[in-house]
Amino acid sequence: MDQINNLPSKQTNSLPPVSKPQTSAKKSVDVDSADLSFDTLLRRLQEMPEVREEVVEQGKAQKDDPEFPNATTTKNLAQHLIQQRIV
Repeated sequence: MDQINNLPSKQTNSLPPVSKPQTSAKKSVDVDSADLSFDTLLRRLQEMPEVREEVVEQGKAQKDDPEFPNATTTKNLAQHLIQQRIV
């Protein structure tokens, strides 16, 4: 049994081969692909609020909702846990 992935040892999770990005003679600047260096990511993380109020409010609403999680979500979670042999 694969202890990390909780899979039988004869199964493997092989990833598809990595393809090389196509390079062009002209480099384009894409605003969405901003500098993602470690320092930039760390700075962005530090700029984020410690508590996201909208997520807290969503959690409070779900807590009081008798239909959350719904039967489909519960069934899917149970099937996933059984497949992963977590339970």
